Amino acid sequence: MKVTSALTQHPEAAQAVGEIAGQILESSSSQPNILLNFITPAYENDISEINKTLYDLINPFSSFTCISEGIIGINQEVEIGPGISSMALNCDDAIMLDLSFFSTLNLKSETDKQEWTSYSTTWSDALGQTPSFMILIANPFRFDIGSYMQWHEEYFGDVPVIGSLMYGTGPQDQRLFAGENMKLVTAIALLFGQQSVVKPVYSYSFSPVGEPFTVTGAEEAEIISLGNKNPLDYLIRLATTKFSKNQIRLVNNGMLKLGKVINDSKLTFRPDDFIPLDIIGVKQDIGSLIVESTIEIGSTVQFLLDDPVSASNDFADVLGANKAKAAILFPNEFRGKGFFGKPHQDAKTLSTTIAPNAVCGHFSKLPFCYSNRIVQQSKNAISVAVFES
Repeated sequence: MKVTSALTQHPEAAQAVGEIAGQILESSSSQPNILLNFITPAYENDISEINKTLYDLINPFSSFTCISEGIIGINQEVEIGPGISSMALNCDDAIMLDLSFFSTLNLKSETDKQEWTSYSTTWSDALGQTPSFMILIANPFRFDIGSYMQWHEEYFGDVPVIGSLMYGTGPQDQRLFAGENMKLVTAIALLFGQQSVVKPVYSYSFSPVGEPFTVTGAEEAEIISLGNKNPLDYLIRLATTKFSKNQIRLVNNGMLKLGKVINDSKLTFRPDDFIPLDIIGVKQDIGSLIVESTIEIGSTVQFLLDDPVSASNDFADVLGANKAKAAILFPNEFRGKGFFGKPHQDAKTLSTTIAPNAVCGHFSKLPFCYSNRIVQQSKNAISVAVFES
């Protein structure tokens, strides 16, 4: 596998295209299978011409273009203003798939389910082998990711997925396109075979604070008692006796969550041991907390705090120490200069830790990961496909 990438912030579209094409063609000696383009809306009037020119110059077998507020390259994130981040993949065991048809099918319909089922063999036949990894980008307003992942688990349950529900303002916001002529699509997937060694990485921004408790009183999404204690009283004591001034500032900025433990047989918990739940309200008269979804009595929970230092440390930890060939990453739209207090933090953590030669990606509305038959999705998280060979 040969992977090359390029990033430009040139404000003029023609020069920006020249910089991207020049960097990729200089590093690539053969026609790429797939070209990925992430483009900011600053080029709004020129995006069709940018896409077509890049397609003509680089001449990939297939390509897609995603319009996003923020993009990522090697050591660099562009959160505001013009920017293009592209990646060319030269490999014999990768294909691009338009998954738009899944938006029109219903798993509850027997006829539609049969049509869904037919694709379980079509994809393997097109790839020429059993798939080993998928990268999925989808429009959250037009693509039913829940139904798709249910189908994926049934027919490709051992195939990990790294993905992004892309940023958008509503159903009419059109931001994902395929091919030279920019065909509008609702979801695009890259499917890899056995020769490509790609690792899924998913990292959260929060860390556990305080101690874990058992929910001893609850009514639907309202938590009335934790370990027979008043939840609000415990939280106040925690803040006044254990939190630093910076942690209190984060709490006041809405960075506190409640984490529901997935497997409570453990003695201590890492960020990936929790289902994070937003705290959406309190009842001060009785000291209860209201979270975003129903929680059962007997659940083990612990408070979680979104923290920039913990976010960077966890990201470096889950990336591991091995060097990588390339990476495609999708940080949540809130992970940026506003969260970390400085620019390019995730991009630099990635480069410092695994030193990939090629990087691209975009800021995501919701990054997600499916691995070991578990779906992970959380605000302020980051999902990464790491190409090891």
